[in-house]
Amino acid sequence: MYSKYLKADQTVATIDNGKTVEITKSAQGIYVNNNSHVTVADIYATNGAVHLIDIVLIPPALAA
Repeated sequence: MYSKYLKADQTVATIDNGKTVEITKSAQGIYVNNNSHVTVADIYATNGAVHLIDIVLIPPALAA
Protein backbone atom coordinates (compact mmCIF):
# COMPACT_ATOMS: atom_id res chain seq x y z
CA MET A 1 0.00 0.00 0.00
CA TYR A 2 1.33 3.43 -0.88
CA SER A 3 1.73 5.85 2.03
CA LYS A 4 -0.68 8.42 0.55
CA TYR A 5 -3.51 5.91 1.13
CA LEU A 6 -2.74 5.40 4.82
CA LYS A 7 -5.07 6.71 7.51
CA ALA A 8 -3.85 8.12 10.82
CA ASP A 9 -4.32 4.77 12.56
CA GLN A 10 -5.14 1.47 10.91
CA THR A 11 -4.50 -2.26 10.70
CA VAL A 12 -3.00 -3.60 7.46
CA ALA A 13 -2.81 -7.22 6.32
CA THR A 14 0.63 -8.64 5.51
CA ILE A 15 1.49 -11.21 2.86
CA ASP A 16 2.05 -13.73 5.66
CA ASN A 17 -1.25 -15.65 5.70
CA GLY A 18 -3.39 -12.63 6.55
CA LYS A 19 -1.50 -11.58 9.65
CA THR A 20 -1.68 -7.87 10.40
CA VAL A 21 0.46 -4.94 11.51
CA GLU A 22 -0.66 -1.69 13.12
CA ILE A 23 0.16 1.48 11.17
CA THR A 24 0.27 4.95 12.73
CA LYS A 25 0.69 8.04 10.53
CA SER A 26 1.25 11.52 12.00
CA ALA A 27 3.37 14.64 11.60
CA GLN A 28 6.20 12.69 13.29
CA GLY A 29 6.15 10.06 10.54
CA ILE A 30 4.82 6.60 9.84
CA TYR A 31 5.30 3.81 12.37
CA VAL A 32 4.67 0.06 12.20
CA ASN A 33 3.47 -1.56 15.45
CA ASN A 34 4.29 1.70 17.29
CA ASN A 35 7.96 0.76 17.12
CA SER A 36 9.44 0.63 13.63
CA HIS A 37 9.82 4.01 11.92
CA VAL A 38 9.39 4.10 8.14
CA THR A 39 12.56 5.85 6.98
CA VAL A 40 11.87 5.70 3.22
CA ALA A 41 8.35 5.21 1.88
CA ASP A 42 6.95 4.29 -1.51
CA ILE A 43 9.82 2.65 -3.34
CA TYR A 44 7.86 1.65 -6.42
CA ALA A 45 8.03 -1.96 -7.60
CA THR A 46 6.24 -3.80 -10.37
CA ASN A 47 3.96 -5.52 -7.86
CA GLY A 48 3.42 -2.72 -5.31
CA ALA A 49 5.62 -0.67 -3.02
CA VAL A 50 8.48 -1.27 -0.61
CA HIS A 51 8.97 0.75 2.58
CA LEU A 52 12.26 0.82 4.51
CA ILE A 53 12.01 0.65 8.30
CA ASP A 54 14.63 1.23 10.97
CA ILE A 55 14.10 -1.94 13.00
CA VAL A 56 13.46 -5.58 12.15
CA LEU A 57 9.89 -6.82 12.66
CA ILE A 58 9.85 -10.09 14.62
CA PRO A 59 6.68 -12.19 14.90
CA PRO A 60 5.38 -12.25 18.50
CA ALA A 61 5.80 -16.02 18.75
CA LEU A 62 9.54 -15.68 18.05
CA ALA A 63 10.09 -12.59 20.21
CA ALA A 64 9.22 -14.32 23.47
